[in-house]
Amino acid sequence: VWASIALNTLMESISLSAGGSGEAEGEFHTEILPHLEACLQEHKIPLSNSIAAMSNFQIRISKVLQPTLLLIIRDQILHDAKCGFVFADRGKFKKATVHLEMVKDALVRIFGNEDMRTMTAILGLAQVYWGLGRLEEAISLQRCVVETRSKVFGAEHENTLQAMDQLGRSYWLHG
Repeated sequence: VWASIALNTLMESISLSAGGSGEAEGEFHTEILPHLEACLQEHKIPLSNSIAAMSNFQIRISKVLQPTLLLIIRDQILHDAKCGFVFADRGKFKKATVHLEMVKDALVRIFGNEDMRTMTAILGLAQVYWGLGRLEEAISLQRCVVETRSKVFGAEHENTLQAMDQLGRSYWLHG
């Protein structure tokens, strides 16, 4: 019980900032990292595990008949995203991958590939893959986001151009 309370308190203190983490936020992440790892170890189950056990039919039915379940799942996905963000920010890419892959998979199952949150999660996972040296996988994810954003927003939209810029940088750095 106390581990859950501590984990929820930590999750409330972490923000998913769009512009990356600043110096003060990075120091904060360094200071809470041992506490986060201890809480997650005590928790022992991945936060977004419940969505993995649900079928697509159950997800569709939950949207209508069990909106409370979707709120709980949303919070679990957000917690995993925050954990992945902190781990990635502190260079613990393997731990970040575990959380961010669950976030990506859950968002794809619930909202599909064309949702902005899903695309943002995919790009975050691609950055972590890049940090692990899994360059082909990172580029593949970035390419999927560029294709999806081109289809949804158009080739000249700001979001599409930002994804193209990131993909172009990856191609250039990868040679």
